Amino acid sequence: MFAKVIPAVKLPRTLRAFDYAIPDEYRDFVKRGSWIVVPWRGRPVDGLVIKANEKPEIDAKSIKEILGLGDLHALGEDLTRLPEWMAARYFVAPATALKAFLPRTPKTLVVRELESEKVRESESYNRKKQRSVIRYASPSEKLEETVRVIQKTIEESRSAVIVTPHVGEVDDIAAKLERKFKEIPIIRVSGRTADAKLRRAWGDILAREQVIVVGGRPAVFAPIRNPGLFLLLESDSGDLRQYDQNPRYDAREVARFRAEHSGADVVFMSHAPRLEEYAKVKAGEFDYTESLGAKELRSLGASLVDVSGNPLGRDNPLSPVAVERIRDSLHQGKKVLMFLNRKGSAGALACADCGQVFRCDRCGIAESFTDETLHCRRCDTKRQAPDRCAKCGGTTLRPVGMGTTSVADALDRMFPDARVCRHDSESVPSDGSGALPGDADIYVGTRLLLHDAAENDYEGTDWGCVVAVDTDGLLAHPGFRVMEDAWRAVRLMRDIAASSGADLLLQTVDPESSKIRRLLADTDAFMRVEAESRFKSSYPPSGNLITVTIREDDENRAERRAREFKMEAERSLIGSGTSVAGPLKPKRPFRDGTYRRVVAIKTPKAIPQKVGELLNSLPEDHIIDRNPETI
Repeated sequence: MFAKVIPAVKLPRTLRAFDYAIPDEYRDFVKRGSWIVVPWRGRPVDGLVIKANEKPEIDAKSIKEILGLGDLHALGEDLTRLPEWMAARYFVAPATALKAFLPRTPKTLVVRELESEKVRESESYNRKKQRSVIRYASPSEKLEETVRVIQKTIEESRSAVIVTPHVGEVDDIAAKLERKFKEIPIIRVSGRTADAKLRRAWGDILAREQVIVVGGRPAVFAPIRNPGLFLLLESDSGDLRQYDQNPRYDAREVARFRAEHSGADVVFMSHAPRLEEYAKVKAGEFDYTESLGAKELRSLGASLVDVSGNPLGRDNPLSPVAVERIRDSLHQGKKVLMFLNRKGSAGALACADCGQVFRCDRCGIAESFTDETLHCRRCDTKRQAPDRCAKCGGTTLRPVGMGTTSVADALDRMFPDARVCRHDSESVPSDGSGALPGDADIYVGTRLLLHDAAENDYEGTDWGCVVAVDTDGLLAHPGFRVMEDAWRAVRLMRDIAASSGADLLLQTVDPESSKIRRLLADTDAFMRVEAESRFKSSYPPSGNLITVTIREDDENRAERRAREFKMEAERSLIGSGTSVAGPLKPKRPFRDGTYRRVVAIKTPKAIPQKVGELLNSLPEDHIIDRNPETI
C-alpha cells in the first residue's frame, strides 16, 4: 500500500503531493485524512494523507516508508480538503498551507505502537445548516448570543470553535463559557501557544467526541471531530487575516469552507458587519439578525459639530459645544470618552518659514512629534527633533495637528480637577487585557479605546458624552475600505454612547459633506451605497484585489524588482480584463529588516486563468495577499 502525502514544509507553489510506502503494521490505520510523520530530506516532518493507493505513481523502489502517526484519529474531510483549497485560494503550495496550521510532532510523541482495534469514526449528521450575521450592541448581548448559538450545538452533541481576533481575550471568553457549560471541556488555542502545547491541544481535541475550542485566528483550524459550529467574534476585525507570511489566509473564509464541508453552522458576530458578509445576506446566503439593544439603537442619532471656525483657538481640539457637554458630564459625575485615532503630541513637525514638513527618510511620510522626538509610525524609527530646518535653515518649527497626548494635555488644562487617562498602544499594557482604569474621569484614546470600551465588561460605566475629536481624519487614509472602516468606528461610538444614553458629538470641518453624513446611515442604507461604489470600481466583493509584496535588503533593489514584475504582469495579462498598479509603498515599507514594494492586480470576481498562472509562478519570497484589509 502507498499513500499520497502533503508534507508540512514550505515548498514552491507548483509542487503538490508525494508518494510514501505504508508499512504493513500501519495498513489498517493510514487512510485519507491520516496525520502521519514521514522522512523529508533527512529529517522527520508531519504530513497529511490525501489518498491511499495499491500502486504508486513512481518507481516503488525509490519510495520511502512512513515513520509513524501524529495521531490515531484521522482529520475530518473539512480539514483534509483544506490545504488544496487554500493553495488555490491564496496562491501557495498545499504543503505551505498545511505547514500554516498542522502542529509539529516531537519524536517522542510519534505514534508507532498500534493497538489492533480501529478508532471509532465521527458520526455524520443530516441537519439544516445555519449561516448567520448577528449584530450586537453591548458586551452582555455578545455573551448572550454566543451562549445561545453554542447551546444549540451542545444539544446536538457536536463541537464548536469560537475565534476571537484578540488573543488577550481568549482566557476571559473561555472562563465565561466554562461557567455556562460546566460539563463540556473547553480547550484554548492561540497564536501565542508554543509548538509543544499546541500539539498537546490538538491531541486533546482529537481524543474527544465533544469539545468547545476557544482561541485566536489559528483556532479556526482546530481538528474537532463532530463540527457543529464555527463562531467568529468581532467578525469585522482585520486581525482575522494572517499577515506578513504565506499563506495570508482569512479565518472567516476558512470557517466558511470548513462549515460547508462538515455540515456545521457558521456565525459572524460584530457591532457592525463588513460589506463582504452583508452582501451574502442580500444574496440570501446568510441570515441577518440584530440583538434587542441594537434594534433600540436605531432611533438614536449623533450630532455633527462644525469646528471649521473654532473660536477656542487653533491649538484647542474642542468646540464650545463639546466643552459644555464635557463640563455638564463631569458635574453630573459621569465619564467622558474622547476618540482621536492619532497617537503622540502632533501629527507632524513643520518649518514655519518655508512650510517644510519633516518626513521619514525610509517611508516618506510625515513623522509624528512627541516630547522633542520624531517618530515614524510605519517603520517605527525614532530620532531627536532637529533645531532648524534642513531646507531653509529656519529655527521656527511648529507642531501640526494634534494627537492623543496633546489632546490629553489640553483637557488637563481645561479641566484641572478631572483625572484624564490616555488609552492607546503607547500607554496601556501589552498583555491585551483591555483594562480601563476605573478612577479616571476622561478617557482619551485611539481605536484601541473604542474596542476596549465596546467589547469588554464596562457596561457599568456611566458615560456622559462621547466625542470624536477629528471625524474628518477617519476619511484621510487611502484604500477602498476607508469609508466602511470609518462607518464602523462611528457605529462603535454610537453603541458606547447608547449604553448610557449619552450624547455623541462628531466634530468635523465640513458637516455638510456627503461622506461625513453617510457615516450616520443605518446598516442597510450605508451598505447599499457602498456596494454600488465597489461595483463601479470592481473592488471586493464585486471583484478581487490581489497584492504582491516584493522584499529586499536594499530599497532600490526592491523598487527595481517591483517595476520588473509590474511590466511582466502587464505583458502577460493583456486581454484578461485585469489592471495592474504600482510599485506602491505599503503601510509599513520597511519591516523586519527588509524594504517592501507592492504591485496590485485588480481582477474580475472570477480570477482569470492567466492571473493564477502568473501568481503561481512567483518565488516563495513574494507575499501574495487576496483582498487585503489595507495596502
